Amino acid sequence: MPFGFGKKEEASFTTDATDKDEFEEIQRIAHRLDADEKVVIVAKQSRFKPGGSKMSPDTIFVTDKRIIIRNPSALGMRENIESITFDKITAIELERGMMSSTVKIRASGYQRDIDAIAKEKAEK
Repeated sequence: MPFGFGKKEEASFTTDATDKDEFEEIQRIAHRLDADEKVVIVAKQSRFKPGGSKMSPDTIFVTDKRIIIRNPSALGMRENIESITFDKITAIELERGMMSSTVKIRASGYQRDIDAIAKEKAEK
């Protein structure tokens, strides 16, 4: 069905997430998911912990196929979406801090450090 002006087509997705905030985050990237792709983990960067982003925190989505990083900017008016399939990932490192963790993602020609991720989400 074609998109009409000002209307958004609802995208469907599969997830085990039961948290309302996680579900809303998934809805923001649902149109980028494959029909058979399942979101397994949603981890959002803290706004308040050291290393966090007060205005536009990153969100990491781990699906059964890849890692997707959503980086909003301009107070949510724009966003940058990065997608790294598992076969391209060369390393994932976890640095545990007292209040939060840093996740370091390395892939061929790509590296990204995301600070202020909740410890339990980072562990998963």
